[in-house]
Amino acid sequence: MSTERNELTSNNSEAISVTSFSGGKERGRCLQLTQAQRDTNSGWSDMSYVQLDKEQAMLLVADITRWLAGE
Repeated sequence: MSTERNELTSNNSEAISVTSFSGGKERGRCLQLTQAQRDTNSGWSDMSYVQLDKEQAMLLVADITRWLAGE
């Protein structure tokens, strides 16, 4: 079972949807970040995604926090 958690929007790029889902006994609760990739010239569209377990999500949050602080 999955749950749509949020949609991150920006004027500079396509929206990113944040979905939580069960990664099974080994991974536990996980997050998926999904973004549509569109080519306005050809109309072609594709989806890119990243799946993270809790440990990976915590490491990513720490890295983004350092990046935001200018490190």
